[in-house]
Amino acid sequence: SGLRELVAGNAFGAVVTVSASGGGRIDLSSVTQVSGGNGDGQAVSFDVDGSGSVVDLSSLTDYHDYYDNGSHGWDQGLLRASNGGVISSPSLKNLTNVLVSHWGGSINVSKVELMYGGGINVTSGAIAYPSLMSLKDGAISITDGTIGLAALTTIDGTSLSAGGGRTISLPQVVSYKSLRGTSLQATQPGSSIVLSGLRELVAGNAFGAVVTVSASGGGRIDLSSVTQVSGGNGDGQ
Repeated sequence: SGLRELVAGNAFGAVVTVSASGGGRIDLSSVTQVSGGNGDGQAVSFDVDGSGSVVDLSSLTDYHDYYDNGSHGWDQGLLRASNGGVISSPSLKNLTNVLVSHWGGSINVSKVELMYGGGINVTSGAIAYPSLMSLKDGAISITDGTIGLAALTTIDGTSLSAGGGRTISLPQVVSYKSLRGTSLQATQPGSSIVLSGLRELVAGNAFGAVVTVSASGGGRIDLSSVTQVSGGNGDGQ
């Protein structure tokens, strides 16, 4: 309970995994900073599974993993709660290259304001990010449950994926620019992505900055206010 900082080392493969299951509890209540190192193959992850299982991160404000504009899951930070597990993180505000996975557990994200890289994955539950204003170069996906993103206005470079008849609703977003390859995808009947306030859809200026908009199997994507679409100003866009 006295630990203040949790850091993965700078060597390749320096990964810290914090896991509570079967009713286990890990007290990291004084940790304010988590860092996944400064290179590839380094990460800190938190995985909590099962009723009564808890990881206490009640003082954590900043959780940053190394980000190189192309990180893969094995060197990405992770907050995952499943099957009634609890991650207590009421002070958490800033995340870099961290995937937050809501798999039927509880993660307190009420104060999260900024995310870069990583993203949000919802497979169960009524999830809300009431303070989140910006998620750049990441991903939001949902296949079950609900997700509330009422304050989110900046999603440049972020891929959106809705399935299972679920909805990602972001009518307050007015512009979208890809930073690399991104997609807006709605699959299966009733699945939808609502970007009804979007005015401009732009591929970024980097090579490979491609935006793919795809609706299939009865999915729907609302871009009804878009007046300008731009494919960038160079090759590969």
